[in-house]
Amino acid sequence: MEIRVNSIQREKGLTVLQFSTDVQDSFKYISLAQAIEKNQLEIKEVSQAADVNNLAVFNLSKDYVFLMDGDILEGAKQNRVVNTSVLLAPNSKMILPVSCVEQGRWNFVSDKFKGANYTAPMKMRANKAKRVRESLDNARGHESDQGEVWEGVSGYSMSFNVDSRTQICPIFITIKLKILISSLVHLR
Repeated sequence: MEIRVNSIQREKGLTVLQFSTDVQDSFKYISLAQAIEKNQLEIKEVSQAADVNNLAVFNLSKDYVFLMDGDILEGAKQNRVVNTSVLLAPNSKMILPVSCVEQGRWNFVSDKFKGANYTAPMKMRANKAKRVRESLDNARGHESDQGEVWEGVSGYSMSFNVDSRTQICPIFITIKLKILISSLVHLR
């Protein structure tokens, strides 16, 4: 199957890629959450010693799997955020570039990661994407500035008066709930 890129549009932190194939409706893919739910995707630490900025991903399905920049992965030695969007081929494996969003924990809570039902906040994704772009421009791969990611998590924690022993990213769920409650209160 031939895939053609028809256009690329960028606006602030969003890039939209329009592509087409020679066969209509033939490009089947599933999301990270769908693949994990169906046990068709395994995400693990690269080794028992682990590597903060890289995870091993195994696509066990016959489908392409889409992992989106900003997807949060929970489990293993510490929670991570995906550094770049990836379309993983069927029955393949890769080393996925990630950043830590849980400063202060470095012990296994599970052997595999699961997908979270939330993504990193827009500003954090934008800052991370800027650093990844700079890293790519300097031939260093999809690296972010880990300190800046941790500062982002900490900043969101302080802004919304949410405390966490490990500066864990699920604070974003609490923050989203506080924003929703505040919005509902203002609607009265």
